[in-house]
Amino acid sequence: MATTNNFLKQEIVMFDDVLKGFEEALVYTQQASNFTIGAVDGARSNDTVWRPMPMQADTYEGLDQTGNFGGKTEMAVPVTVNRLRSAPGSINSRELRDPRILKRYGDAAKMKLASDVNNALRRQAVYYGSVVDTRAGQATGFDDVASMMAKFDSLGIPTDERMANYSTRDFVKMASDLASRQTLSGKTLTAYEKAYINDIAGFAIHSDANAIMLPAATATVTTIAAANQRYIPTATKKDAISGDEHNVDNRSMLLTVAKTGGSWQVGDAFTIAGVYALHHESKDSTGELKTFRIVEAVSDTSIRVVPALVAKDHATATQAETAYANVSTTPANGAAITMLNKNAAYANTMFNKGALELLPSTLALDTKDGWATMQATLDNGLTLYYTRQGDINNLSTKYRWDIAFGTALLNPEMAGIQLFGQA
Repeated sequence: MATTNNFLKQEIVMFDDVLKGFEEALVYTQQASNFTIGAVDGARSNDTVWRPMPMQADTYEGLDQTGNFGGKTEMAVPVTVNRLRSAPGSINSRELRDPRILKRYGDAAKMKLASDVNNALRRQAVYYGSVVDTRAGQATGFDDVASMMAKFDSLGIPTDERMANYSTRDFVKMASDLASRQTLSGKTLTAYEKAYINDIAGFAIHSDANAIMLPAATATVTTIAAANQRYIPTATKKDAISGDEHNVDNRSMLLTVAKTGGSWQVGDAFTIAGVYALHHESKDSTGELKTFRIVEAVSDTSIRVVPALVAKDHATATQAETAYANVSTTPANGAAITMLNKNAAYANTMFNKGALELLPSTLALDTKDGWATMQATLDNGLTLYYTRQGDINNLSTKYRWDIAFGTALLNPEMAGIQLFGQA
């Protein structure tokens, strides 16, 4: 903890109490991995760092491997600390006579800041997770979780540290079935653990009181509108003018499409006729159509989607295309696009912990600048700041609670959503 000069005794006690409750409220951060940028490095890089994606390799048959010793393509993802969340307020000298007022303000700030962090991570999984599982009816329990497990298994997503978050409304429909499969009796639960149900079908199941409602797709009679739309992964790209090499974000691509009505929406999920998903390692077809998400609606005829379509179904396929192939074939011109989010529904998130990342950051606050400040760093790297400054004109005190962080989904193919009521 930093210096506590000029703080009231109740403020110091209040800070410690809020700090304890703040960490317990960060449910999504418990499920994400984290990476900390050094303060100096962050300042010099505009708080942006390139984080490595899981690397993939290709294998070949036979003893003689002449001609197969090409370089490997290691891909990375840009992650920026672009969220500075603050809960400011003001209190006057008459209000300060009540020692409980600071605690109430602190509790309110804690809950809102924790919600901001949770929601930032939640939105990464909801809008960028490309594995989509639709269920015709309402949530029922184990079979729903098992359906998502089958999708993750068929894609070769690592089996350790799989996380799932079900909206409260969906979870209550599953509770009876899932409760019969858990063994938490007699365990003292913290605020974080109360949101944790148990490991079911390979997922650590949590309830999510603030799940996001994904709207129904509106685009109609949707098709692919150009041939040979495939993506070639590359680690870097050379600037034609300067000759400088720059990292490339390979998670998404632009797709030329057509529709007769409605509009493309960020968050829409879809499949393409004839384009099947491949296992990440074996490159065998899963027998299921690959699912995609719209992350940017550029125009009526252009959408940015995740993941990028990487196919090795042509004679000049690069080694990177072979290693990172994720679809059975390049979509045909005119291939039908089927929208999956037919009805509005809560987006229940599933992901591998290593794919969702939190980047905590810091602020440089010095009491010499005329304010009093306290700070503490949590186990997940987030630093919580409490700062106040008095105004002699009206005997009031301004205060603020601050955090700085960034979030990223490093690999959209290791995360997804489950939607109910899609008959």
